[in-house]
Amino acid sequence: MTSILVVEDNPMNMELVVYLLKANGIEVTQAFDGLEALEMLSKSTFDLIL
Repeated sequence: MTSILVVEDNPMNMELVVYLLKANGIEVTQAFDGLEALEMLSKSTFDLIL
């Protein structure tokens, strides 16, 4: 399964992107800022980062 890390500080944009990706069967991890994204990257690998 494809795994994507979405980094977005706007809640409405995050909700839309997550909805669209999950509707297409993609596993989504959310980060709301760069520091949180770096923490996620130290724990997991992703196919794509948006």
